[in-house]
Amino acid sequence: MNNADMVCQRDMPNDGLMASSGNKRRRVGKIELLRFLFGISIVCFHLNGPIFGHFVILRETQAFGITFFRHASQSVEFFFLVSGYLMAASIDRRLKALADKGADPDECIPQDTVSFVLHKVKPLIPYMVLYATPMLVIHAFEDGKFDPTWYALRLPSLVFLEKTGTNDVTVLGTDWYISTMLLAMAVLYPLCRRYKDMFTHVIAPVAGLVGIGFLMQRDGALGSGTLLGITHKCNIRGIAEVSLGCASYAAAKWLRGQDPSRRTKAVLGATELVAYVLCFTYLCTDLPTTLDGTYVLLLVLAITLSFAQCGLLGYSVIFENKICDYLGALSLPIYLNQYFVIHTLSFVLPKMRGRYHCAIVMVTCLFVAVVSLALVNKFNRFRTEKRS
Repeated sequence: MNNADMVCQRDMPNDGLMASSGNKRRRVGKIELLRFLFGISIVCFHLNGPIFGHFVILRETQAFGITFFRHASQSVEFFFLVSGYLMAASIDRRLKALADKGADPDECIPQDTVSFVLHKVKPLIPYMVLYATPMLVIHAFEDGKFDPTWYALRLPSLVFLEKTGTNDVTVLGTDWYISTMLLAMAVLYPLCRRYKDMFTHVIAPVAGLVGIGFLMQRDGALGSGTLLGITHKCNIRGIAEVSLGCASYAAAKWLRGQDPSRRTKAVLGATELVAYVLCFTYLCTDLPTTLDGTYVLLLVLAITLSFAQCGLLGYSVIFENKICDYLGALSLPIYLNQYFVIHTLSFVLPKMRGRYHCAIVMVTCLFVAVVSLALVNKFNRFRTEKRS
């Protein structure tokens, strides 16, 4: 192994959140809390069909109907955008580490791309084992016989290849997002590494806006399904929004370098709050999907301001604490276990419907997430101690 290979393989920085330069916290409390809230909203969205049988309208107003998170499938946009931000932040730190070593950063791009994608995959594997295994067993009991074709068709889903188009059937139901995110990052990471400033300042925002605009003009919604029989629309959606997340990183980094007045901080803080309120309001209405594009732009604005931490509540103890960090950590197991929980409870309690079933599902999702997070953390600690 030559020196260049050693430089490429060592010291890959993790992708934890960097609140600001000089701040030892690796996570932004507001973002962690929002992970949890957007994750819960996705669970609520998926309850409409299996439990209520339709999208529930809670109240009618003159402008729109207030629903039970009818548009909350668009909550994944938050996670795409944050993933893009984290990817750009990780690349920035990696380039600085290589510069400190006097290494040529272009020599490490292939190795770093593979390492980054694998770094994203590794934390997902324990949850896939915990949730996919019982789902595979439950299917055998439901049908009363072993169907090898059913299992074979879902093999790509088990290794996060569902949205490559090989077989787009799934075990966990919600892991399409993971597949799309990994594909988007595999495409965009080397581009951002090679042309970081040009990518984050020019290519990413333009590509992101064009991608979102293409989907909106074509279908009047971000939507799902296939695109011209070539690929899944969610892949275009993922690439566009991860790109916008990279652009958000550049914007937030610039904002952190400014010294705004107290009045400006108040305006930025109010803008951030209003943007999130509008986003969550949209998720809970029956407004037309033609507003999906506007919703994404509001999210980009809000996420940029959250990461920049330039508002009046930028470093408030309200958010910068272990509680918000823990809730953020719960978002992944909540997202991945919801289909397992909904499906299992529907199998165990087939006649239960309505608000009580909804409450049971929500409590069970949270309980399963808490237990599985504890198990995975314990497993990771054991593995670390064994290696040392």
